[in-house]
Amino acid sequence: MLRNPEDLKAQLLENWTSHCQKKITDECEVELTGDFRDYVERFDFSIVKNKPIMSIIDEHRASSYGYIRFGVDRPEKPKTLTPPERFEKSELVYLNALFEVCREYISRETPLLRIEKNTDLPPNWDKIIGRQRDYFYSFETIRRAVRDAFTPNSYYSVDILYDSIYEIVLEVYEQEYQTGKERLDAVLHCAAN
Repeated sequence: MLRNPEDLKAQLLENWTSHCQKKITDECEVELTGDFRDYVERFDFSIVKNKPIMSIIDEHRASSYGYIRFGVDRPEKPKTLTPPERFEKSELVYLNALFEVCREYISRETPLLRIEKNTDLPPNWDKIIGRQRDYFYSFETIRRAVRDAFTPNSYYSVDILYDSIYEIVLEVYEQEYQTGKERLDAVLHCAAN
């Protein structure tokens, strides 16, 4: 049938109900009707080819999932992300929390949207914010590496990483502190550990 695309199409159409309809997903039956049937009937079955199993294994081994499955060819260490000069949307929630502590520290308002670089900050806060951005992007590097290296259902999924860190840090965050800076220092120390 792989050598005769028309036979392959005919067999697929003829056997859809018994071989495909209930077997593609457990979530629902995939009926061969309407636009989907039109698509299958127009599909170019000449592109369907045989692929040797060793070729499939080699491709899988070279993917980020290869290490999980075969225990060889460990993924390369990811390149550490560095903070861009301008603040990115993905870091604004984090930066907003830092600036709130900064505002409390200097007892004046410093609107977040006005601060595009580390200007308008009190002494040493530009360094503090810079280091925190480095930490943010360092964690983002780890998050992406875990996301790309492991399957969503594996023990090491990104969600488990987030949940583990969050639960530990939350205990420290919810303690009583005299200032936001003290809370920040305690939470950052905990997160780093």
